[in-house]
Amino acid sequence: MPVSAREPLRASRSEHRAGCRSEGFLDADKLAGPILVLDDSPEILTLIETVLREDGFDVQTARSNDEALKKAKLAMPSLVLLDVGLPPTTDEIFVAALHELYGPRIPVVVVSAVSEPAFQRAVSRTGAADAIHKPFDISDLLAGVRRAVNGFGDPSAGPNTAFAT
Repeated sequence: MPVSAREPLRASRSEHRAGCRSEGFLDADKLAGPILVLDDSPEILTLIETVLREDGFDVQTARSNDEALKKAKLAMPSLVLLDVGLPPTTDEIFVAALHELYGPRIPVVVVSAVSEPAFQRAVSRTGAADAIHKPFDISDLLAGVRRAVNGFGDPSAGPNTAFAT
C-alpha cells in the first residue's frame, strides 16, 4: 500500500530492517557521502529521512534547489532524491550545477507526484538513474535507492567516486 505524508509508517523497525536485509539492501557504510533529499513537503522529507536513517544512512534534506546545492557544496552526496519543480531554479539547472561540482557520477532519483508526461520529461531532463511516483511504497523507495547506488554509472569510466572504497 502506498505511503503518503499523512499516513504513519506501518512496519515496525525490525520488520523494516529484516525486509531490507532480505532484499539485499545496500550497506550504508559503503556510501562515502550523505543521501541528499529534496522536497517541498516537510512531511515527505521527514518520512524519507526517517526511513533512510533507520537503515543507517546519513541524510541531508532541503526544501529548495538552492538550499540543496549549498549542502552539496559542503559534502558531496552519494545520491540525490529529487522532487521536480522546486524553486527557485529548474531541475536541469540544479543537476547541471551538481555535475559542475562533482561530474555526472552522482545518481539522481526523481521522486514526484507530477502527471505522467511531466514525470517522464523530468526523468529525461535530469538524466535520472531511477524514478519513483508519489505516493510510494516504502519498499519501492528503498528499491529505487538500491538500484541507483548499485547500478549507476558507466563501468568503463572507472569507480563511482560517490562511494567509499
